[in-house]
Amino acid sequence: MIENARSKVSRVKAFLMFMGNKHPRLSDWLFVNNARKLKMWCDAMLKTMKVTTLEFYIKNNIQFLKFMQETPPRSSRLTKENMVGVARDMKMAQKSLKRLVVVHQMAVKRTKYSELPGGDAITSFLDGAKLKIPQLLDELEEEYTNNLRFRLYGFMCGYWSCVFGHRPGVYSNMTDTEYTQALASGGEQGYLIHVKEHKTNKSFGEAQLVLTGVEFGWLQRWMAIKNKVPKKEKNTFVMFTKGTGPCKNLNNCLRMAWAELRIGGNISFTLIRTALAHYAKKTTDVTARKRVADFMCHDVTTADRFYARCPDVTEAMAIRCLIRDSLRTEERAGPSTAVVASFTPLGGRTCVEESS
Repeated sequence: MIENARSKVSRVKAFLMFMGNKHPRLSDWLFVNNARKLKMWCDAMLKTMKVTTLEFYIKNNIQFLKFMQETPPRSSRLTKENMVGVARDMKMAQKSLKRLVVVHQMAVKRTKYSELPGGDAITSFLDGAKLKIPQLLDELEEEYTNNLRFRLYGFMCGYWSCVFGHRPGVYSNMTDTEYTQALASGGEQGYLIHVKEHKTNKSFGEAQLVLTGVEFGWLQRWMAIKNKVPKKEKNTFVMFTKGTGPCKNLNNCLRMAWAELRIGGNISFTLIRTALAHYAKKTTDVTARKRVADFMCHDVTTADRFYARCPDVTEAMAIRCLIRDSLRTEERAGPSTAVVASFTPLGGRTCVEESS
C-alpha cells in the first residue's frame, strides 16, 4: 500500500511538472487550466509508455483534481468552473484511450495465456521440490550461506505457490508469530497458517496455507536454522533478510529454482497463479471454482471478462457451434414461431421457450 501511494504521488508530480513548465507563476495554480497543454502531455506520455500505464496516470490525476476541488489550496485562483473544465478534459482524455486500452489488454492477456506453465511442468516442479527442500535444509544445517537460503526460498515458496496459488506477498509477509500459532493449533490432520498481511486482505481477510506434517516439518527445520543465525532476532519474518523487513525478491528465487530443475519456459508467481485459476475454471463446476478462487484470494470478475474476450481454439470452436446450432433451431421453428429465450440449465439440457 505504501508503494502504491508513492507511485500515485509520482504520477501526479509528473503531470504537474509538465503543466507548470515555463509558467511564470505556479502558486496561483492557473497553469493547470490549459486544455491544449494537457493534450500535449497525453501525447508525450503515450510515446514513452504503454497505454495501460498512461491510463493509470490519468486515473490518479483525476483523483488528485477531485481532491483539489474539495480542498483547494489557499493560493489557488482557479474558479469552480475552471476546476470542472480541467476535470472534464482529463476524463475525456481517459475516455479516448478506451479502445487502445482494451486492444492492448487483450493482446497482453493472449500472450500471457500462451506462456502459462502446463500441468506437467507444475507437477514436475512439485516432485523436484520435494527432493530439493530436505537436501537444502541438510546443507544449511551443516553450513549456513545466503546462496543456500535463496535457493531454499525459491523451492519452498515455489512449492507453496504450485499448491495454493497465492501471491508472493503472502509468503514474504508470513511472520514468526503466525508460524508459532500454527504449530500450537496443528495436529495429525495438518497445520493451518493464517497470514494477515497481504495485498487483498481487505477483500478476502487472512490468507491460509494448510500443510501436511511432512511439509510443516520442513518449516520447523528452517525456523530452527533461523534461530541459530546471528543478529536475526530483530527480523520477525519467516522468509527473513539481512535487515528487518521481508524478502522482496522471491520471484528471482523462484526462477533460479525452476532453472535448477531444468523446466523450460518463463516462470513467475503470477504465471503459476494464473495457470491454477485457469485450469480450475476449465475443469471444475462454478461452486468448486469459487471455493478455489476464494482460497487463492483471487477475484474472478476481471479474469472472466478477459477469458470471454480471449478464447482458445477449442473455446472459439465451441462458440462457432453454438452459432450454427442457433441457426438450425431457427430453421426448425418456422416462420410462425419466434424464439423468445434459449438457455442451458445446470442439467445440461437446452431448453427453448417458444410463442406463436
